[in-house]
Amino acid sequence: MPMLTPPSCPACPDSQPLWKDITQITERMPDNWFWYCANCKRLWRPSAEHKELFTHGPSGRSSGSVQCDPRVSRD
Repeated sequence: MPMLTPPSCPACPDSQPLWKDITQITERMPDNWFWYCANCKRLWRPSAEHKELFTHGPSGRSSGSVQCDPRVSRD
């Protein structure tokens, strides 16, 4: 599965992808994060779609999921 790419800053024309600022995440609020632009130093509220995708990952089973190695004994 390809790595998810964050969006670019809407205020900076040639910006790099935004950073996921997780400084406000708690156990009770695991999706309390924001996008941060290292260029203009602004925080952006993620869309509902981004909250779901970048908090929990894509839905469904990933094609690169962990598998047991059949060569290893399970004693």
